[in-house]
Amino acid sequence: METATEIENEEGNTFWVSVSDLMAGTMLIFALLALIYIQKLNKTRSIQEEIFKMLAIELKKAGIAPKINPKDGTIEFSDKIFFQVNKYFLSKAGAEQIGKFIPILAKVIFEVEGAEKEIISIDIEGHTSQNIKSAAFIQKMMELSVNRSLAVWKQVQKSNKIPSYQRFNKLLRVAGRGNMLSSTTRDVISDRKVVFKLQFSNPINKLADTIFKRYN
Repeated sequence: METATEIENEEGNTFWVSVSDLMAGTMLIFALLALIYIQKLNKTRSIQEEIFKMLAIELKKAGIAPKINPKDGTIEFSDKIFFQVNKYFLSKAGAEQIGKFIPILAKVIFEVEGAEKEIISIDIEGHTSQNIKSAAFIQKMMELSVNRSLAVWKQVQKSNKIPSYQRFNKLLRVAGRGNMLSSTTRDVISDRKVVFKLQFSNPINKLADTIFKRYN
């Protein structure tokens, strides 16, 4: 016959075994989730690298030389290619440049396997310089950058050489950055630019979607 002490010991042991099993199960779940996250992150990075590798090759063939940053997902053009100082009307040379660049960008996106699913948007960003603290000046620069981005977007709409035009067009967004990201100490010419930024899907969000679909 078991004594009260022995029964208490057995119950205590059972409790700690249950807690141990629960912790082990939780750790296993976290390990699996981490593995899924790493796989998705590596896939996104691989596709991003392939896009910019192919893009660099195609742009070089076409004689177009923007500043490309694969890590940031950006393709950067000096504003003087597209606009006169403090103007937002697209120049003839700027229109021709867009006419060459956009079809190449669209071609690469739709040729790289999985790229279309990984890219959530292509932001057309206008950037200005002279980071003056005046509220009126900051507003003027923001309006200028938005109008420049919009002018580029409108030019894209005129192209009839874009592969899968409707699908590509759905990815485009107009974004004015003004002088928010420019030098705070001096006027830097390179701060004046038009940037095409490829926004890639967040692996964390994709992981959440995977979990939700799997367990609901």
